[in-house]
Amino acid sequence: MVEELSIWSEISIKDFFLVLNLCLRGLRLEIDIDYLGSLASRCTRSRTILSIMLCLGFISAGLNSQVTCDHIWKYAVFHEDDENPVVQKIAFTGRLQGEAYWFDADQGDTNDVIWRRLRMGFKNAVFDGCTFHFEGDFNLNADGSYNRLTDAYSSGKLRNGATLKIGKQSAGFTLGGATSSKSLITMQRNNLSNNLSFTAEYFTGVSLAGTTDSDYFYKVAIFSNDPNGEFSHFNASFFGLASVGKDFAEQLGTDKAEVRFDFVYNDEDPNANTRNFSEVISPVTQ
Repeated sequence: MVEELSIWSEISIKDFFLVLNLCLRGLRLEIDIDYLGSLASRCTRSRTILSIMLCLGFISAGLNSQVTCDHIWKYAVFHEDDENPVVQKIAFTGRLQGEAYWFDADQGDTNDVIWRRLRMGFKNAVFDGCTFHFEGDFNLNADGSYNRLTDAYSSGKLRNGATLKIGKQSAGFTLGGATSSKSLITMQRNNLSNNLSFTAEYFTGVSLAGTTDSDYFYKVAIFSNDPNGEFSHFNASFFGLASVGKDFAEQLGTDKAEVRFDFVYNDEDPNANTRNFSEVISPVTQ
């Protein structure tokens, strides 16, 4: 029987006040690397990670209207000039997600820090309406080795306001499958989403998405379903995605009240990186 499950048991009172002090300094945006290093030298590997996570939590909760996260994220923007006719913006983009556990039980104890995702890349705004987005996935559990490309596409706005996207991109459907890992409140997507959606998310293809004046929105796309980690070699087959919905927020007086239907037609192929579904229909409310 598990006697104790506590990720905080490795953080001493002294470390806690070091973190709190760092947070207070962070609220004035005066965090320095030497101070962070002094904290790390007092902590084990897992304790360091948890302390930093705790610190970031305090900072996020305590930032006021004068000191916002915009002051932090602006350092990820290397160039921004709306008057430049060629390159309006160059920004670093990505995500770092991890999880930690510590168990003490009669059968033994175990603890570890596991990095779920590390993605890094650049997102560039060019030619007053076009976007180039390149992002790679890396495995921190294996010395930062490269896994695959996730986003590698160009997109642009059409005259009617719709967005045309060409290249490797997210092909998510169903509520769980279309929700970015940056927005998940759990460590993983639920198994129902994994059963109905594809476990792979990024495919090479073309998509068109937009809205209408009546608060309807839509997305149509066609993708190669081969398993290549970079751009498709088109050595399998294809699947098509169509999604249409309406936001009833104005009628209901809420911020968001979307109802949509996702439909996928998948041309099954033994070399495909998709589940053996020929058709998927998913009603979604959000």
